[in-house]
Amino acid sequence: MNLYLTGNFTLAPLKPFLRGHQVRVGDFNDYKTVLLGGRREALEGCGAVVCLLDGVEVAAELGFDEHAIASVLDGYAEACAAFAASHPDILLVASTVRLPAHGPASFSDTIADAGFPALEASLHRRLAALAAERRNVVVFDLARLIGQVGERAAYAPAMRYAARFGFAPAFAREVGTALDQVLRAGLQQSRKVLVLDFDNTLWGGVVGEVGAHGIAVSQDGIGRAFRHFQMAVQRLARRGILLVGLTKNNEADVDEVFSDNDMMVLRKDDFVRICANWEVKASNLMEVAKGLNLGLDSFVLIDDNPVERSAMREMLPMVAVPEFPASPELLPTWFLESVVPEYFPAYRITQEDRAKAEQYKANLKRAEMQGAISLDEFIANLDIRLDFRVNDQRDIVRVSQMTQKTNQFNLTTRRYSVADIEGLLARGDHDIVSMSYEDKFGKEGVVGLAILDGTAGEIDTFLLSCRVIGRTVEDQLLRKVEERAAARGHHEIRAAFRPTPKNQVAQSFLPSQGFVPQGDASSDIHLYRKPINAR
Repeated sequence: MNLYLTGNFTLAPLKPFLRGHQVRVGDFNDYKTVLLGGRREALEGCGAVVCLLDGVEVAAELGFDEHAIASVLDGYAEACAAFAASHPDILLVASTVRLPAHGPASFSDTIADAGFPALEASLHRRLAALAAERRNVVVFDLARLIGQVGERAAYAPAMRYAARFGFAPAFAREVGTALDQVLRAGLQQSRKVLVLDFDNTLWGGVVGEVGAHGIAVSQDGIGRAFRHFQMAVQRLARRGILLVGLTKNNEADVDEVFSDNDMMVLRKDDFVRICANWEVKASNLMEVAKGLNLGLDSFVLIDDNPVERSAMREMLPMVAVPEFPASPELLPTWFLESVVPEYFPAYRITQEDRAKAEQYKANLKRAEMQGAISLDEFIANLDIRLDFRVNDQRDIVRVSQMTQKTNQFNLTTRRYSVADIEGLLARGDHDIVSMSYEDKFGKEGVVGLAILDGTAGEIDTFLLSCRVIGRTVEDQLLRKVEERAAARGHHEIRAAFRPTPKNQVAQSFLPSQGFVPQGDASSDIHLYRKPINAR
């Protein structure tokens, strides 16, 4: 992503830690000019503006005057609101502020209406309210990050006065990592499945040796650490991340743990699939991925065994396999600090996300039924009901999420942030068509998306969730898009297919729907046209 980095201190030292992004660094202390629209030429082509405020710098420059600091923070919040309103197609990442832990007001600061803690909290509330109102705003909690490592570790006074950059090198790396994670969260870029080993990972001990009641998962000692880890995993699952169990155990022993051990937080129903056998874990995972119709790059494996981790990395390199903590006591904190933000970053969580596990379980039931009858009978028996919405604000987050995550049935694989979708709606020259799905097994939520360039009469984006591939609903989505193009006065509709290593399933869709190829079929982009009846 192209980023513009601005703030109230020298920001160039942060640039090396923002790998994977094209970063332009603003002039010293130019954040107000940028946010209030004075640097439009500098923002050309930018996908995001990142604004960082160093609270120690703010306080020191204003002589630790609480009222002057309050005025600056108010102005910062107002400038963020103005930028978000005037640039709906640019993501604004606005930092919270950590003011000095110690100031001239001494301990009275903690209870004063205009004390530093109150000013920090007030700014955070205003930024959070702005992010709730404007989907192109992401709050970067710099104050919490500083609190996590401690001010003495975060700051480098010598650098502050020598170069107007107050962060210690190690903390600058932390800031860069956290910024990358929050940007990916803002872009809805998260893996989908957490795969868990059981023995010495989900609980302490080997269940086949100590039995269902001998494993360490309890209210005391090391068992408490495993229990807290399960609590964190369960919260992640309720957010919409799928859980898969992958354990070398007898299935009966595993079932006994879930049915008889009351200390277990996770239940068997929390998992969309459990593979308890003695097969190679990579083979099991490939079968799971096929059954869920997900790419291997959707999976993250947590396993205490270094041999199993190494084997998974070698056999299925697309699966993420983080290192395991050195001792079980570190497990809950390691999971929340290192695994969740790195592999499962999230900023806005939709109802579709929360219902994900049940949707995939229903999909497995559909797969069982499909294997027993013909395809036509299968589709007829599903009792499919579709609902189409056009340019609906309620779907903005889900629409962005689908462009970021859908790889298989995706004609063009264009990626759009929430801010990008906001911008398309604000311009009014595109139609964004979302398709929701329901059948006798349950609701799937929004599973189809098409974006029509209304001026050119061209399909910009056309994609379908992997959960509904093979049920012919894409035909009806296309009919809806053609209706929108005809309503805009077009006599033909254009489309393109951009081949990728993952979207072969969509390759024949346009020709099957009456689209005629245009130009060189051997080119990287296959262009098509189709006549329609304009209204």
